[in-house]
Amino acid sequence: MSRSSPASRPGAFRGFRSTDLARRARKRDVEFMTLMWFDSLDAVKAFMADDHEAAHVPAEAQAVLADFDKRSAHYRVLDRRDQPPVTSASI
Repeated sequence: MSRSSPASRPGAFRGFRSTDLARRARKRDVEFMTLMWFDSLDAVKAFMADDHEAAHVPAEAQAVLADFDKRSAHYRVLDRRDQPPVTSASI
């Protein structure tokens, strides 16, 4: 995730906590899913300004992706548990 937007790095924006990146191979391509963690919906609204449901996809990512969701979905977390670190053996 070293090429992620500087605005999406922890501490870069008030109320922003972290980003998780998931990957899965499909028959014809690879799909990525990004989870951005914020303290509150108000923090998301401040981060995205006018349209908090617009997907945050940096131009550099858009240039290499075949497609991407234009709209994001927001969820209230009911339970979050620490995950073990990802290693090359676990991928």
